[in-house]
Amino acid sequence: MTTDVEFSATEVREILLKLFPHRKLVLSQFTFFASSGVGSPTGKTFRRGRRCYVLEDLLPIACVLSLKERGIALKVLGSFPSMIKEKAHSILYQGDKCWIAGFGGDVELCNSQTPSGQLVDRFLSSEVPQQLFWRFNVTSMAEELLQAAMTHEVVTDIAVAA
Repeated sequence: MTTDVEFSATEVREILLKLFPHRKLVLSQFTFFASSGVGSPTGKTFRRGRRCYVLEDLLPIACVLSLKERGIALKVLGSFPSMIKEKAHSILYQGDKCWIAGFGGDVELCNSQTPSGQLVDRFLSSEVPQQLFWRFNVTSMAEELLQAAMTHEVVTDIAVAA
């Protein structure tokens, strides 16, 4: 998949429904994601008067939806979506390994150059065992997102050609 492919909000919804078929995704959620800093469209083209999304815009949204399904609230994530957006190109197209970890109110972005450590140490030495330590594989989500987007692009190309 090329990096210059852009998607309308409707296409984004279709792609995300491939990843989360049991979710009820409505287009107004994308307005919420944009206003809350999770993911705003940054494409160069407009469809129906609205800016299109590029794949890098979708990765933080997909990660937040997946974490929400695991019981991790958006308010706990802090600046995580912007951290992922910053690294999205290298995760999606260069295969950089990336994950996030969280403990209490702290979230840490980790990759092969900056392995997790501080949060694990805090968790192991914590006197408050009821706090949740969690870890999420962003690279795996990026691979699923790429696959869903490629499938969508092929289907769209076939429909246009017919």
